[in-house]
Amino acid sequence: MFTQIIRLLLVSSVLVMSACQAESVNENLINKVNSIDDSWINYEGAEENNNTMVRSQFIPYDPDKAYEVNYPTYIAYYDGEKFLETIRHQDTPAMVETVEEADGVIVSFNKKNKNGMQMVVTDEQ
Repeated sequence: MFTQIIRLLLVSSVLVMSACQAESVNENLINKVNSIDDSWINYEGAEENNNTMVRSQFIPYDPDKAYEVNYPTYIAYYDGEKFLETIRHQDTPAMVETVEEADGVIVSFNKKNKNGMQMVVTDEQ
């Protein structure tokens, strides 16, 4: 009986710890499999060829959430299909600037950072 209680407590502890870990891991919003090489979105909102750059596909964006990037990036903000602005985030890791009208972004970054590039929702605001 005592052994069963100990086992039950251990299993419960492991499950609780696993759930806590799963919540604390931030999911990368950049799908690198579908990223577009040799391209970035410039300050005018135009797609520009550049063999050192990579850009993400359109990523849904919520201005009420806080986002963080771990490498220098250019983030192009959109309201639907309408381009709003591109903001450079150089000192990283960096909190992504909030653009209230935006509902989506495209992240452009250096190709050498492709494997490790991340944009995540964070608890900070």
